[in-house]
Amino acid sequence: MGRDSAGELEAVLSGSLSAVLNDKQQSKKVSNILQAMKREGIADVDGVGHVARWYLKK
Repeated sequence: MGRDSAGELEAVLSGSLSAVLNDKQQSKKVSNILQAMKREGIADVDGVGHVARWYLKK
């Protein structure tokens, strides 16, 4: 499984997020989704800040 930065995931999801949201709101939305996935045990992160890499847990 690959590990991607939040920015890379945001780029992938940008077409799926509401066009009503501006760039900052879309970024926050992706962050909220990733944090929710982490709380649910679906995803985890290695590192902190701009070097952090998110991945799906098995």
